[in-house]
Amino acid sequence: MNAWALPDLLACLSRLRVDRVAIGSRQLEGHGWREAEAAIKASGLVVGSIGSGLTTPASVDSPAGREQLELAAQSIDFAARLGIPVVTLTTGPAGPLCWEDALASFAVRLAPLAARADDLGITLTVENTHSLRSDVSFLHTLRDAVDAARHLGVGVCADLYCCWAEPRLAATLADGLDVIRIVQYGDFVHGTLEQPNRWVPGDGDLPLDRLVRDVVAAGYTGVHEIEILGPRIDAEGVEGAHVRALEWLDRQLSKG
Repeated sequence: MNAWALPDLLACLSRLRVDRVAIGSRQLEGHGWREAEAAIKASGLVVGSIGSGLTTPASVDSPAGREQLELAAQSIDFAARLGIPVVTLTTGPAGPLCWEDALASFAVRLAPLAARADDLGITLTVENTHSLRSDVSFLHTLRDAVDAARHLGVGVCADLYCCWAEPRLAATLADGLDVIRIVQYGDFVHGTLEQPNRWVPGDGDLPLDRLVRDVVAAGYTGVHEIEILGPRIDAEGVEGAHVRALEWLDRQLSKG
């Protein structure tokens, strides 16, 4: 859905009858911020978060990096106007820096955005990504994302697709309740080397039943999101795949 025009995205999401949705900043910008605001209000959808990735190294000042920071700032302003509570960011790659220095550079880069978000009452979150996507982030484990979020004074979008095999994951979920704001689900088939290429939960090899139990047992009461995209989802049909994914999530959460 990330590549869809905003009107097509809103129409599809309306048919899915979901409680709340996430929308990408590029889709909003591409439609025009004021036009997007009107379209979302007309749709009746509740937008829970905006995704605005940073994909350039924090240690390098570049036109592309400045453009992405401006897009993130506009996303924060847009969220404040519509009462959208969360804007999620990726960190950008570490480049030549070690993890600790990359975090320090990102903290400097993030500071104006964090101040803007605080002033407007918006929660910023950072998302852990798959280790194959070191081009967009240096946060690949949930443990690192939680540690980084506490250092930065922001929240976490916990993508379990990217950290399901992490040691002591259940303990990290419980320990991270102070910063985890969103938990995302998607399935993975062993041997998949291309990204993004997610499966409908239950179609792949991840122990998602156990992971959901761990999330619930940790005491998490926040937002649960489906994130599925890539060739497998396109082949099935995006709308049908999301219907099945949402049915799966409803079944899991109804188990209590």
